[in-house]
Amino acid sequence: MKAKPVHYARHARSRMRQHHISEESVNLTIREPDQLLSSIKGRYNAFKRTANRVIRVTFTEEADRILVITVSPRRRL
Repeated sequence: MKAKPVHYARHARSRMRQHHISEESVNLTIREPDQLLSSIKGRYNAFKRTANRVIRVTFTEEADRILVITVSPRRRL
């Protein structure tokens, strides 16, 4: 199965710049999360532990793409 392309909402891009989180980190969090939880409105929260923090990515899976809504750092899972 071919992986769906990842698209970013303007808010997500802004948060990525603000918190110095790369596209590569976001993609890895979506594709290989340490924890994946359902959220509101059919969204998901994916969590991935890195060397010094946890990244949370809120996204929705659409028919032809994955849309990243927001990205934020967390201190722990």
